[in-house]
Amino acid sequence: MDRLLRSAPISFSNNGDNTVISAPTSGSIKIYGILFTVSGAVNVTLKDSAAGAFTGAMIFTGNGSSMYLECGDNAYFRCQNGSDFVMNLSAGVNVAGYIQYTT
Repeated sequence: MDRLLRSAPISFSNNGDNTVISAPTSGSIKIYGILFTVSGAVNVTLKDSAAGAFTGAMIFTGNGSSMYLECGDNAYFRCQNGSDFVMNLSAGVNVAGYIQYTT
């Protein structure tokens, strides 16, 4: 599959919804890879800003907990047209990493 992958940083510390990738002017966001760590205990939910949750609340138990989805041929998540890719945090802890995607 021929595609142009883009990368974006993940870096925020606010509880609630955090926009990682803003909706493109046309088309949709497709997530092909993600890596992030957290600095404290938190539940993280990956979401489409319009359609809702892609995942349930994933439990990260403390500083250094991480998630890694290796970049592959198939997208892990696809947002609806005109929707943002969002990470929701249950607590205000630092989250840092990167995401690989197409629009």
